[in-house]
Amino acid sequence: VFNYGNFNQVSMAAFDSVEAQLNGDYCSHFGLSAGLNPVILPSGSIAITPGDSLELSIPLLSGQSCLWTTGSSNSSIWVHNPGTYTVTVTNTNGCSGSASRTISNPNPLPVELVSFSALSATDYVQLEWTTASETYNDYFIVERSTDAFAWEIVGTVNGAGNSSTSLTYILIDSDPLPGTSYYRLKQVDFNGTVTESPVIVCHHLTPEPNNLTVKIIPNPSTGTDVTLLALGKIPDSGILILVTDNYGRQLFKTSSHQSAEKTSLIPLHFETALTPGVYLVTALTDQQASVTKLIVQ
Repeated sequence: VFNYGNFNQVSMAAFDSVEAQLNGDYCSHFGLSAGLNPVILPSGSIAITPGDSLELSIPLLSGQSCLWTTGSSNSSIWVHNPGTYTVTVTNTNGCSGSASRTISNPNPLPVELVSFSALSATDYVQLEWTTASETYNDYFIVERSTDAFAWEIVGTVNGAGNSSTSLTYILIDSDPLPGTSYYRLKQVDFNGTVTESPVIVCHHLTPEPNNLTVKIIPNPSTGTDVTLLALGKIPDSGILILVTDNYGRQLFKTSSHQSAEKTSLIPLHFETALTPGVYLVTALTDQQASVTKLIVQ
């Protein structure tokens, strides 16, 4: 019997309090019970992308303190990486409760690939692919194989990083394998994750010596009007001229159907002036390919 007040009455609250202290289990009655673990905001499924940050906060009542697994004692913390973050809250009675929140990486599809193709000419293969969108896209790797099992790298092309518009990339395999070969495209994002494209088949013609070379006049230029000097034979089917930036993105495309045996002068006019930098000018016929650099100042 416990005396309470002046009327020798025992309240349930007082009885519970004394019982808890006698049993050495004070916090189970007056602490943060397991069913009342504090909620970390924001709640629900949380994802964080590389380079972003996310604020986690815990609501505290008067007299309560907290400690995060990061070492912070603030009610809010900023996190930058996926993982599980736990906070322990302690009340004025010295009793504590914990709550955790797991942050994941959404691992979005980094590139929406629209097409990937291989065009075989006499002494080269043109690899072309188009993306509808890109997210954290670092670069592409083009590989080839004779059996679709053992692969070798043909070349790499820088990606656009982030893009919501359609982009076209071109890579010339100037030393292709004879006969049937296979190509595939690997996309590498900024955290090193690699995604592979479907494998495509290419039937390459017997290569012949390439005697076509091209020059740009003037070079360097202002990026508006230049002339392409083609040295070598241009067949009756004509010549295709492409201008790409250092990301492999096609900025200009034109064709000329004048055939020549030795020398041709082909004017190029860019409706939108090229910004200062280095560009690749590729001249393609149905038999040959030649690449030169264009410098814009």
